Amino acid sequence: MRQTPFRALLLAFALLLPATAPAPIHAMDCVDYGDYIHRESYVELTAEARDVGVMEGHVYVVDALGLRIFDIVDPARPQIVGVVGIPGASCLALRGDHAYVGNEEFDLHVVNVSDPTAPWVCGGITIPTPANDIELQGDRAYVAVGIEGIQVLDIADPCAPLHHAVVDTPYDALDLAIRGDHAFVADRQTFVIVDVSDLPTTPRSVDIGGGDRPGPNLISVAITDTHAYLLDTNFGLYVYDITDPLDPQWVDNLYCGGAGRMRVVGDRLYACIYPGLLIFDIANPAAPREISSVNNGGPAGGVAVAGDHVYQAIRDPGSLDVIDASNLERPPERGRITLSGWPYHVSMVPPFAYVSSRSYGLRVVDTTDPEAMVDLGYVPGVESSRQTIVEDGLAYVAGEYEGLYILDLAKPELPEVIGQQPMGSSAVHMAKQGDLIYVSNWEGMRVVDVSDPTDPSVPDFINTQWSCHHVAARGNLVLLATALELILVDASVPSDLQVVETYDIKVKSLAFHGDRLYLSEIDRFSIYDANGLPALDLQAELLLHNYAINYAFADNIAYLGNGAGGMQVLDLTTPTLPRLLGSIDHWAMSAFPAEDRLYVTDTSTLYVMPLHCTLTGLEPAMPAAPVAVARLLPNSPNPFNPSTTIRYALERPTRVSVTIHDVSGRLVRTLLNEEPRTAGLHELIWNGMNDRGRHAASGAYFCRLRVAGQTLGRGMILLK
Repeated sequence: MRQTPFRALLLAFALLLPATAPAPIHAMDCVDYGDYIHRESYVELTAEARDVGVMEGHVYVVDALGLRIFDIVDPARPQIVGVVGIPGASCLALRGDHAYVGNEEFDLHVVNVSDPTAPWVCGGITIPTPANDIELQGDRAYVAVGIEGIQVLDIADPCAPLHHAVVDTPYDALDLAIRGDHAFVADRQTFVIVDVSDLPTTPRSVDIGGGDRPGPNLISVAITDTHAYLLDTNFGLYVYDITDPLDPQWVDNLYCGGAGRMRVVGDRLYACIYPGLLIFDIANPAAPREISSVNNGGPAGGVAVAGDHVYQAIRDPGSLDVIDASNLERPPERGRITLSGWPYHVSMVPPFAYVSSRSYGLRVVDTTDPEAMVDLGYVPGVESSRQTIVEDGLAYVAGEYEGLYILDLAKPELPEVIGQQPMGSSAVHMAKQGDLIYVSNWEGMRVVDVSDPTDPSVPDFINTQWSCHHVAARGNLVLLATALELILVDASVPSDLQVVETYDIKVKSLAFHGDRLYLSEIDRFSIYDANGLPALDLQAELLLHNYAINYAFADNIAYLGNGAGGMQVLDLTTPTLPRLLGSIDHWAMSAFPAEDRLYVTDTSTLYVMPLHCTLTGLEPAMPAAPVAVARLLPNSPNPFNPSTTIRYALERPTRVSVTIHDVSGRLVRTLLNEEPRTAGLHELIWNGMNDRGRHAASGAYFCRLRVAGQTLGRGMILLK
């Protein structure tokens, strides 16, 4: 095989290494991923979430349908207790017994929340344009209303607000903060500071424009006693000294992709960026220092902080995210190496990592010393690659353009192509069972017989109506994920593939592990009983912001490469109640557990991470955190007409109550009332009728599940 000079040099270097067994892989302490900053839980909302606040043990969220109130007795698992319908709700301010909610219909609503379980609209006022932000000070409410500037309202009587003054601004008032007699405004293209001490007379103001600081798309402002922080979607975070509010001085700016609001709490600045949360240390307010981040797929609308937990309103898909910030450190890396060409997938024969690159093919990395890994270069003859399976001294590579490659790993540092099977179009994903490899591509699925790896053949194929992007196999059954449906194939006769069943599910990725089938849709991770196929017996669901691209399993722990959503670490010990343990923040494409390490690829880097402690035996297993008694799964369909199926899972036998409420909190229908139920997954149907046997009106409702002192809620939409 012809060698390039560079590759020959690498090979010569490898041959200078001791000819005995490879150097031992260094033992690495495992970690508990739950001990580090991570997205701890996630409450699905039925509409785009736009702002969030915390007051007296409750989290208040506004989404496109209204105000939702959550009890945070357990800070990591908010439980919905109240809902008020306010179509187009966009921003929020809280004080005392009242929540002030702006919306897109030129109104400001005042909600009495003295009893968070029974909120009600006690008043409001019409404003000239949709509200972007609300700040409260004394008897005044300051409302940023875009091109109309700032509306100043008299709220001496909270439920009867009155117009007090209007402050014009040059562009679009998107966000504001109040300190003493001054309002600090993110006015889209400029930073405006307004003296509001003598309203309604014409206020004095300072417009910090011109040049390249700040702008051109300021969306948020947060302040301390001496400094203002401005977030720009294009250029990041700007810092101004506002010791003299009418003579602000630019100090610094840091690049980050702004997405939503910011919040200052003590010496921390919490910024909504894409795709998640960025936390700065501002103990030295003139020099913010990034200390942590959480990748939750964003974009975020608003952020609030209560103790050790951060709550984010995520716009798309709508959700309330709960972040454990008790320890702002990220899980420790044991090493990294930068690789060009979009490293998409990693597989291992320790100490060698085989990294599939979508730009350049297959790359080999020596990971003997994780802190000083050696890139041995690309494998000649392998073009762009999506996935690699390593088994029994051979590597099977899905080539994006040239089909399936088979490589001999007799010299693991220098793989050699010994066989190839064209696919007709891109080879996207593979699953291997014995001497058969099932390869998905844009046309369908090919079964490849590799009993003779030097001469592979295709006994049969299935063309699908839609492109096939993922495949999983168990025994003689093969599941194909296409753009619009899931297809089950009987491959007991490889030369005569038979379609057994099709399912109306848009699956992004899938995998078999043990007796379970794992499916990832755009926003959720579902677990099914694999023994029941072709019936799909749902065991549990876990909400995710982004779909899993690749899976890695080790015992009862799953590592999900979620791309923009990072990498999630899941405990699957109890299949009906999967539990998120923790995460890493990288743009994770794939993971591979080997020995006592976890290898993770993102769009440019191969990382070496420690495994979760319960897998390695290097340290005593960490005690499991107590799991919830029940989980309320999303109802389906949603929106619905005329009926919807409500699903919930119980960890143990217990008594259950399930009720339906309207947006004002009034009881509409009792489906279960303290009735005994066994452990496992349960379903019941709400047919859209109230307790009087009449059809409920179209609109938003929420389902409340009460069990063993735990209350869970989910929103739903009835359309007619």
